[in-house]
Amino acid sequence: MTESGSTAPPPPGGGGPTERIRDDQPPTGADAMIVCDRLVRIYSGDGIEVQALQGLDLLLAQGELTALIGAAGSGKSTLMNILAGLDTPTAGTVWVADHNLGTGRACP
Repeated sequence: MTESGSTAPPPPGGGGPTERIRDDQPPTGADAMIVCDRLVRIYSGDGIEVQALQGLDLLLAQGELTALIGAAGSGKSTLMNILAGLDTPTAGTVWVADHNLGTGRACP
C-alpha cells in the first residue's frame, strides 16, 4: 500500500499524475503505432469556441483493430484529421508511427 492508501501499481513510467511526458519520445507502449496524450482541439469563430476534443488519451498497437464510433459532433472526424496530419491539436501530443505530429520530428 502506498502513502495515499492505494494498492494499485504506479502507472507506466513510474510517475504520478503531475509527471510530464517528454515531447521527443512516445510516452508509453513499446509497440504503440498511435499515441495521443491529453489531446485537445478547440475551434473558434465569431466569438464562439467549440471544444471538439477534450483531453483525449489513446494508445493503439500496430495491427490492432479499432472502431471509432460516437454521436454526431463528438469529435470523430476531428481525431481522424489530426491523426492524418490534416489538422493540428490545440494542446496535447500526437505520435503516429514514431513521428510527433506536433513537431514533425521522428523518435530518436
